Amino acid sequence: EGDYLLFIDADDLMGEGVIEAGVSILEKEKLYDVVYGFIAHFEKKSDHIDQRPLNKRPTVNGNLLPELIRGFHLTPGQYMLRRKCVERIGGFKIGIEYIADWDFILRLAKNYQFIFCPKMFVNRRLHQAMATRSKTKDDIYELRKSILKGVFGSETENLEKKYITKPIVADWYKSFGFDYIDSE
Repeated sequence: EGDYLLFIDADDLMGEGVIEAGVSILEKEKLYDVVYGFIAHFEKKSDHIDQRPLNKRPTVNGNLLPELIRGFHLTPGQYMLRRKCVERIGGFKIGIEYIADWDFILRLAKNYQFIFCPKMFVNRRLHQAMATRSKTKDDIYELRKSILKGVFGSETENLEKKYITKPIVADWYKSFGFDYIDSE
């Protein structure tokens, strides 16, 4: 019933004060519809939490779409949005086996402006049962192409030419634990 939404996976930890900070920014900054912040990863090993903050990647205000196409990723819990966004573009698509969150965030970025908040939004738990850990490089590549085509249709090829380079592809694969070997 509220005006704002924040999705978070059940095994992730929300950062302190995220809801208050997100609501405050969206109340003040009417030109923006999505607020996002930093993410860290952690693995629970017995009673110890091994936390690894990620690089402070783009801190873009406005159009985040180029960064997302290049491989920057916002995970659930890392952003808060106005309810009207979901009412307009729909929620997470059913039938996408994994990285449905990437499809959702691309559709958001295609239609809405983002604002950065320099706060740790979420501590994401890493574990062996994560869906992307059981996929091959080809699986991920094909799904990535399919999602881009589903979101952008005939614009996909032009967007890829404009924003995607070999180093970006290499970084994208590395984020899934694969090596990238240039065949050219």
